[in-house]
Amino acid sequence: MELMEDNVYAPPKADLTPKRQTGEMTALMVDNLQVAARWARALSILGYFFMVAIVVGVAFFWRVLGLQTASIDTIELVIYIMGALVSLFFIFKISRFLQKYAYFNRQLAESNDVLDLIEGQEYFRRYTQWFAISLGIAIVFSLLAISYIVMLRFGITVRDL
Repeated sequence: MELMEDNVYAPPKADLTPKRQTGEMTALMVDNLQVAARWARALSILGYFFMVAIVVGVAFFWRVLGLQTASIDTIELVIYIMGALVSLFFIFKISRFLQKYAYFNRQLAESNDVLDLIEGQEYFRRYTQWFAISLGIAIVFSLLAISYIVMLRFGITVRDL
């Protein structure tokens, strides 16, 4: 019987042992995560303020500038309200994920527990997913708005299409 070392057709052997045996956190890693936590917390607070600004802005335009339901169609009103609610929902989710990421990174500095790092990274993954989805939606609606403006510039209406 032929030995595996002599067989040229045998699959190569790889060294799959981890190069680092300990799962400890270094001081530099914790410091970098603390800086990221401060930025994430600041961005989440800005997100919450932006939500309040949207609500106050809609109320301001509704009351002060005289936007009344009789002057616009019901369908347009529903579209505006749905757009505002969807925007508020996405901003809330993104801000909440950043807030949780910052919380677990702060906990990591106190406990030096790798589980806090894993939990924080899970929230950061969720944040990036939701941010990418909302960015894609914003790009699509921006392109639609630009195409509508171009159509208006050339005198093309939706009914002409």
